[in-house]
Amino acid sequence: MGHMKNWYQTFMKDARSRQVPILFVRFEDLVSNPEPELYKMMKFILGERDLTGTNAERRIKEVIAMGSKATITYSLKDTTRQQNRNAYRYNEEQKEWIKEEFKEMLHFFGYAKLPQDPENPTGFYEYDGTDDEMNNIYKGYERQNTDIINWVNLL
Repeated sequence: MGHMKNWYQTFMKDARSRQVPILFVRFEDLVSNPEPELYKMMKFILGERDLTGTNAERRIKEVIAMGSKATITYSLKDTTRQQNRNAYRYNEEQKEWIKEEFKEMLHFFGYAKLPQDPENPTGFYEYDGTDDEMNNIYKGYERQNTDIINWVNLL
C-alpha cells in the first residue's frame, strides 16, 4: 500500500503543477453515465473545449445511441455494475487503515461519504465532514478535469 500512496502523491503533484496533462476518468462514471465521460476524454485528447459539429461529437453520439452493447468487448459478470462489491473481503481494521491513510485520495476522487453529500453513490468511506482541508478537495478530480481541458486547449 505504501507504493500506491507514493504513486498517488506523485501523480497528484504532477497534475497540480501541470507537468504532465492528466485527465481523471473514474470507472464508475464511465459505466453509469458514459456520454459526459466520453466528451471529457475527447476534449482532452483533441485539446478542444467544444466538440460541436466535429467527428468526435458525431462518433460519441453514435456510440451512445448503440446503448451499452457498444462498449462491451466481453461478457460482464453480474457483479460488475455493483458498487463496492468487494468490501466484504476487508476486515474492519483494514478498512479503517485505508480510510485514514488514503483520506486525501478518497476525498479527491469522491469515494468519501460526507454529511453534506449523503446521496453520493461512490461514498464508500464515511467521514464526519468537519475536516475543512478534506472538504475543500472533495471531488477535486472534477475541477481538475475542467481546468486541464481548458489548459490543453491553450497548448
